Amino acid sequence: MARRQKLSAAEFTRLFDKILERYLGRIDYNEVEKNASAFFGFREHDPFPVDEYSIAAPENAMSLKKAMVTDEKVFDYLTKIFKRDIPKSRWREGIDAKHFFNGQNLYNKYREVFKAKNKECTLQEPYSDAYAMFAGYDSLPDFLQKSAAASRVSQTTQVTRYRAFFYSYRSHDVREFTLQIDWGKEPFVIKQKGFHDLNQEPEYVGTATLVGGKIHAMLTDEDSSDQMKLIISSGYEPQKREAMLCAVQAVSSYKDHYPMCCEAILVREDRIMSPAEELRVKRYLFSHRYNFKVKDEEISLDFLEAKRRDVDMIDYLAGYYYRVWRFDEDYNIVQSVLHINEYYKGTCYTSHYHRDIFNEQVCLIEVNVSDALRSQTLCISTHPRRGSILLSYMMLNFPPHTDSKTMGGIICLTGHGYATVRSIAMMKDKAIDANFDRSLLKSFSFDEAIKEVKNNPSLKPLFDKLLEEEMRSTKPEPVRRYFSEQFG
Repeated sequence: MARRQKLSAAEFTRLFDKILERYLGRIDYNEVEKNASAFFGFREHDPFPVDEYSIAAPENAMSLKKAMVTDEKVFDYLTKIFKRDIPKSRWREGIDAKHFFNGQNLYNKYREVFKAKNKECTLQEPYSDAYAMFAGYDSLPDFLQKSAAASRVSQTTQVTRYRAFFYSYRSHDVREFTLQIDWGKEPFVIKQKGFHDLNQEPEYVGTATLVGGKIHAMLTDEDSSDQMKLIISSGYEPQKREAMLCAVQAVSSYKDHYPMCCEAILVREDRIMSPAEELRVKRYLFSHRYNFKVKDEEISLDFLEAKRRDVDMIDYLAGYYYRVWRFDEDYNIVQSVLHINEYYKGTCYTSHYHRDIFNEQVCLIEVNVSDALRSQTLCISTHPRRGSILLSYMMLNFPPHTDSKTMGGIICLTGHGYATVRSIAMMKDKAIDANFDRSLLKSFSFDEAIKEVKNNPSLKPLFDKLLEEEMRSTKPEPVRRYFSEQFG
C-alpha cells in the first residue's frame, strides 16, 4: 500500500518553493499561473502520456513533469516504485516510469494550499519522495527534517509551556504536570515539574532532539539524579503544534519505585482550552488508561508470576484444541474450535459471523482467582483478527482437577445489537489439529445436537457440561412464572 504523508501548508509551500527554484532558477508564482497544464505537464501538454491514444506534447516542450522524470535520480526511484505497484500487463513496449508519472498531481496540491487555502495537504508515494528528490533532498522525511531545522535556526529563542495530561494508575484519575521547551536551537532545553505523585517539587531538566518526526528527551533531577524520558509524537514543526501525544518513561516515586510508562497529551499553555475540550482530553486518556509498571524485583526463571499468579498455574490447559459448544441467541448450538498454545496464545475459529475477520478471533486469557470471593475463573475476551473491538467475553469455571477434559461457564455476546448471555462448554479434542476440517465450524438445532451425541458418544461429556451450565444459569421458578404472566 502506498504510503501517505501529511504536510502543513507551510511545509508544502517550502517544498514547492524549492521545486520552483530548481525548475525556474527563481521563485515566480506568475509563471505558475500562466498556463497550468503546460507548466505542470498534463492533459495535451503531457510529454509522456501513458494512453496510447493521447497526443504527446512536442519533444522540445518543457514542463515540470518532463524536468522531474528526466532527472536520473528521480527516474530510477520512480521505476523501482512503479515496477512494484503497477501490474506487469501495463508495461507494454515503449512504456516506462515517465509515462506513469502524473504531472497534474503537483498542480492539484498547489491548488489545495494556494487556492483553497487548506491548512494541510497529503502527498502519496511515489510523488512525495520524487518531489523532495527533485528539490535536492534524499526523501520527503529528509526534506521535512532539514527544512524544519533551518526554520528554527532563523527564529529567535522561543520558550513554550505545555499542560501535560496523563492517566495515573495509583490515583485512578487524570492528573497534570507542566512541561517547558525552548525551541530556539537544537538540542532543545526542556524542563518538567509535577509528574510524580509523592514528590512534585523537583524540576527535571534536560535536552531533546528531533529524530524522524519524534522529539526524544532525557531529563534529570539534579538533587536525586533520578531520570525520566519523553518521546513526543511531534512531526517536523513541533513548535507550531497546539497539542501532541507523548510517551513518558520514569521511575515511580511511590513505595517500591517501579519503572513505569504512560501516555500523555501535551497542550500549549497559551492555547486556552474550553471546558468541553478539557473534558474530551480526560475522556480520551481514561478510555485508554495507558499506564503500566514493571515489577522492580529480581526474578528466577524457575518460577515466574504474572499478576501474582504462577505462570504455570494453567499449564494443563495449554497446547490443546478444544471443541466448543454454546447456545446462540435462539438457543441453537454453535460449534467452534478454540486453540490455546503452550504460552497461552488463544485463537478461536467459528463460522458465526458474516466476515472472515470476525470468524478467526484473537483470544486474551486472564486467570481470576479470589480467596475472598471463593472463585476461580478463567476469563477469555475475543477480538477480531485485526482491530480491538470486543466480540465476546467468556467466564469459565476452572476444572475440578487437572485431568478434566471439559469446562464450562457463560459467554456474553456483544455483536448482535444487544448483549446476549448464554451457556458455553468446551472439551479437549485430540482429533483436532492445525489442519482441522473447517466443516466443524457450524450451527445446528438442539434436536440435531441430540442426534450428534447419539451418533458420536465422545461428544456426550461436552453436551452434558453445556446442559449443566444452562441449568445453573436458568431463571428460578418465580422469575419464569413472572415472565410467563407478563409476556405470555
